[in-house]
Amino acid sequence: FNGGTGSLAFVAMSLNAGTFTSTSGTLTVTGTPTFAASDLFIHNNGTFVLHDNSVNITFSPAGNTFYNITFINQNSQTTTTIASDFTVAGTLAASRPGVVGNSYSILPSGARTITVLGNFSIPSSSTNGFTFGNANLTIDLAGATSSMSLAGAGATLSSPIRFSGSGAQ
Repeated sequence: FNGGTGSLAFVAMSLNAGTFTSTSGTLTVTGTPTFAASDLFIHNNGTFVLHDNSVNITFSPAGNTFYNITFINQNSQTTTTIASDFTVAGTLAASRPGVVGNSYSILPSGARTITVLGNFSIPSSSTNGFTFGNANLTIDLAGATSSMSLAGAGATLSSPIRFSGSGAQ
């Protein structure tokens, strides 16, 4: 599959064999994405949006690399579970904009690492009740100029941050 340059949206996504070349635009998944192995997903320099909208989602990326990835929840009390390690070549962002009340959490199943070669951001639009990670979900800022920004006043970052890049991070 070749996603081209436009926007794509799926309710769920399951890659078991073959190669999926994503769009260079935005691919939005509102259900559970599952990848059977690494190298099935080619990011094509696009943005992968996991839009958790009223269901609990288990994200199983199987070591694949994404260019930009955004976790977002705008609706109800849910949890996105990170079920395997993965790499982000560009920006990892997570937010819960405009929601008051119920909570949204991004938590690992076991010990997991997200390797970020670009930047990690929780923007100021993130509201109360948003928790990213715990002691078992490590964010490894591995790029030469990787940085992080936690601007969401109501957000909680509970993951260890490792700065393993070789430049001035």
